[in-house]
Amino acid sequence: MAPTTLQEQFGPNAWYIEDLYRMWQSDPSLVGPTWSSYFESLQQVAPVDTVATRVEVAQIDHAPATNGSAGRAPVYNGYHAAAHADAAVYERIYRMVSAFRNRGHLRAAINPLSKGVQLLEPTDDTNIEFYSFTEKQLQQEFPCAGFSARSTMVLKDLIQELEDTYCGSIGFETSHILSQEKRSWLLEKIETRLEDGHYPLTLSERRRRLQKLIEAEQLESELHIKYIGKKRFSLEGGETLIPMLDTLIEEAAKVDSKEVVIGMSHRGRLNVLHNIMGKPLHEMFSEFDDSNIFSATGSGDVKYHMGFESKYTTLSGNPITLTLAPNPSHLEFVFPVVEGMVRALQDLDYEHNRASVLPVVIHGDSAFVGQGIVAESLNLSKVDGFTTGGTIHIIVNNQIGFTTTPEEYRSSTYCTDFAKAVQAPILHVNAENVEAAGWAMAFAVDYRMRFGSDVVIDLYCYRKYGHNEGDDPSFTQPVIYDAIKQKKTIAELYGDQLVARDDITPEELTEIREEFKRVFEQEHEVSKTPTVYGEVCAMHGRLRVPIPDSSVPLERLQEIARTLVN
Repeated sequence: MAPTTLQEQFGPNAWYIEDLYRMWQSDPSLVGPTWSSYFESLQQVAPVDTVATRVEVAQIDHAPATNGSAGRAPVYNGYHAAAHADAAVYERIYRMVSAFRNRGHLRAAINPLSKGVQLLEPTDDTNIEFYSFTEKQLQQEFPCAGFSARSTMVLKDLIQELEDTYCGSIGFETSHILSQEKRSWLLEKIETRLEDGHYPLTLSERRRRLQKLIEAEQLESELHIKYIGKKRFSLEGGETLIPMLDTLIEEAAKVDSKEVVIGMSHRGRLNVLHNIMGKPLHEMFSEFDDSNIFSATGSGDVKYHMGFESKYTTLSGNPITLTLAPNPSHLEFVFPVVEGMVRALQDLDYEHNRASVLPVVIHGDSAFVGQGIVAESLNLSKVDGFTTGGTIHIIVNNQIGFTTTPEEYRSSTYCTDFAKAVQAPILHVNAENVEAAGWAMAFAVDYRMRFGSDVVIDLYCYRKYGHNEGDDPSFTQPVIYDAIKQKKTIAELYGDQLVARDDITPEELTEIREEFKRVFEQEHEVSKTPTVYGEVCAMHGRLRVPIPDSSVPLERLQEIARTLVN
């Protein structure tokens, strides 16, 4: 006769199996697909023989949990503590790994202004003391819930790697994703990304990231000196965006994307125009000096509204077209515009191939959560008639909206919470960890191309000056801006790291900066000559759609005018 109870099937392991069963009853995702399938089939055949009444459980802490954390892990006592000690430890380890995977982001060091203090209040179950492990247990090897694709680990090593993986410079929010395939892929990528605590980059990759950082910082610094008081919506405090976009373009070209279409508002736009799109400096300077005589077909708009298009050849030799969509003073309204541009290109030029054109939208933190057009556009992202095969979203999170701090402009934990509605993975990244930010971008491209889904990177940074360099933010945020004044730039921090690794010398760093200054001055001289530049509106003539005759006879217009007057 076949066994019908847990004890008959699993013998001394029945206690552990029943603990898994209780976890499955509260949340099937806690036990994984194999055990979940087993319990479902078992329940259909016969009720599970519960032995809960024969287990004495001492609950150490009955205080209500917060933020979705589980209650205090049970410690078995008396006779059963001796007979089933391993089962109790296994359960606590499983719950610990699950807690870090689901809520470790609440303890992640993502805020460059916090000086090591975590951004949010963590849940109890991401603190190791919660699990009451003994010193002896910390030295022993146990099953580790498949962490980092391993079956067992020494407990203290597991704890350290959980801290490094989930509480470092990237906070991962993925537990809202329902697809088991996606979640398994995400776990593997996240938990195997580090080698000895570092991101595996070549020397040339590290130096390129530093080069792009210095170029971003130097552009802002020189503009600040040369054009005092001019509006430019600088990227200072968030310069990591530039090496991130550089990484995005390189990775997109590797997977056969032919075009990247970018939409963004003002913050950092001039930096993106020059250091990513390749807009010549002398054209930019002429706009500052008002010496640019626009062509008849030009937009005539201000410099931080301009669009641009360029052809780019990546380091791997792949050509790719870059487009920055024009954007007037409506911030997030460029989001659906970019989606429409990308969808048209995919359908008309690339036979509906969603991988061919990659949409990238760069948001502000308060605008992403505050403007309804974002939620409306996200809502259409998976609808067949509108989808573009996934958008990569980058939030330049200055942690301030004009003069308002997050606690005064939103109710959600993060500014990204609306993105959970479309099950997009969300990565909160500290902008001062340049290598982590680069990994996040490569990950985003990989995920988007593999699953055709949106990805959100929430780049936690700060804004060095006021909203548009014309106001003094210390009047409204004196504490924050006192801290900002004391900070080294991101390029200086990363340069110090690479010097310490012997990846670059201080003399080479100085030469990179001096070379940029030389080019800057040369381009500034060129800009002093009034010039008629070409078409400034991105996408002009790109879409091969017949333009209808929209003219109206003069008589008809006069008739309408008389009717309006009457």
